[in-house]
Amino acid sequence: MREFTFYLVAGLIITRIFEISLLRIKFLKKHFYDDHKSFFGYRFHHSCYGAALIILGLTQNDITTKYSLPFFGFGLGIILMHTLTDKRFIFIEKAQKG
Repeated sequence: MREFTFYLVAGLIITRIFEISLLRIKFLKKHFYDDHKSFFGYRFHHSCYGAALIILGLTQNDITTKYSLPFFGFGLGIILMHTLTDKRFIFIEKAQKG
């Protein structure tokens, strides 16, 4: 349980640092925050990375293996922090026109 908590907190902290960087570093803000990239008319949030990590962790034979806990904990941390800072639980949304 301690190992899972470590990876969960690491996911929260690293995601928060990532989000702050997107807002404060002009190059990143311009290319990734102000001008959202869309694929086929949809915008993919970084919660998708968290979901991918959770799925990767769950595809291990046993959820308690040394490989699955880091993926699962870190992925959950990404999703939780994105939900807290964005104030909504979102992975994909229709891109805004304009």
